[in-house]
Amino acid sequence: KDLRTRYKIKESVKGVIITGVDGSSDAAEKRLSAGDVIVEVAQEAVASAADIKKRVDQLKKDGKKSVLLLVSNGEGELRFVALSVQ
Repeated sequence: KDLRTRYKIKESVKGVIITGVDGSSDAAEKRLSAGDVIVEVAQEAVASAADIKKRVDQLKKDGKKSVLLLVSNGEGELRFVALSVQ
C-alpha cells in the first residue's frame, strides 16, 4: 500500500513493484526504474520477489540466456523488456 502511494501506482496494476535498479545494470539500460511493476516473467504472472527469483532460476536451469518481462508503469501501460540472466 505504501509503495503504491509513493510511486502513484493504480490499484488495477498487479505484480511486483521495482524499488531500485543498479545504474550500471542491463535493467537500467532497458529503462526499468523504481516504480515500474513486473507483471509477468516469461509469460507467467508474479506476485512476489520470491516468484520472480523462482521463475528466473528455473529459466537459467533450462539454459535460457535471457528472460522476457511484462512490465507496467503506474498508469497500467504495459511493455515487454528482455533481460540477460547471465
